[in-house]
Amino acid sequence: MARWTFAGSFGYVGGPLLLVLAVYAGFGWRGAIAALAVASLPLTFAAARFPSPQRGTAPPLGRAVRDALAAIRRREVLRLLLTLEAADLLLDVFHGFLALYLVDAVGQTPSTAAL
Repeated sequence: MARWTFAGSFGYVGGPLLLVLAVYAGFGWRGAIAALAVASLPLTFAAARFPSPQRGTAPPLGRAVRDALAAIRRREVLRLLLTLEAADLLLDVFHGFLALYLVDAVGQTPSTAAL
């Protein structure tokens, strides 16, 4: 879990920095995407050498839908789903107003606040 969190945080910070560096160097956003595509090729070929895990038999679609609906009827699952949606909404609103706060209250320029 910590690795996923670190990778997400690294991408959250590293992505915009890579884009800024590519634009500053004159490559634009397409250059950044092309560089990421080229950098991912060795990983693609390395991953192709490892066998894929064998899938078990999946339950029929109707049963899977019934099980999902039964899980949503459970109070604990419904509470966690609502908490997840509320947290996601709060974070989206937070990111939306963060740039406004940085410009109005902190005194940053709009271009700096956008980063």
